[in-house]
Amino acid sequence: MVGGPGGGRGGRVSARRAESDCLPRADSPPAPKTSTTIVPRAILNPIGACSEYLKMDDVDVAPIRARFRLCATRLAEHQELRHLPVLSPLCRLCTLEYESVAHVVFSCSELTVARSAARDAARAVALDLDLSLIAGVVSGTDHQTRTAFSISSAFLLAIRKRIRL
Repeated sequence: MVGGPGGGRGGRVSARRAESDCLPRADSPPAPKTSTTIVPRAILNPIGACSEYLKMDDVDVAPIRARFRLCATRLAEHQELRHLPVLSPLCRLCTLEYESVAHVVFSCSELTVARSAARDAARAVALDLDLSLIAGVVSGTDHQTRTAFSISSAFLLAIRKRIRL
């Protein structure tokens, strides 16, 4: 009998079969792990330190830091990663170089004063101004961690004052 309750076309499918169709199969290969070349692997580490910035950052700073960590800023580099149109790939501040995270954080001439202040403050507590510090992944003493968040927060706010992220 076609279309009857037990099988054939148009028949009902058992609940057990419907559930098993939705679950991943044990023999299926795991999804490939991808990481971005922009953010160091330590920042993407899912163990503990990733959410630390959410506990320590101000309400104004946490979204900025999160956008940097997720490659979701309005920088040309992140726009291109997400296949969004970019009006100009040049830095909106200095208009001399490609607008990347590395350029904005480490070499944009328009952010020299803020970068120097952040770098000097970081060196005072034996830290380097790097992408890990900007992303909020800091290991060290409690004093170093708190100071690192304070330094990087001030630097992120200085960047945001100058450029829309």
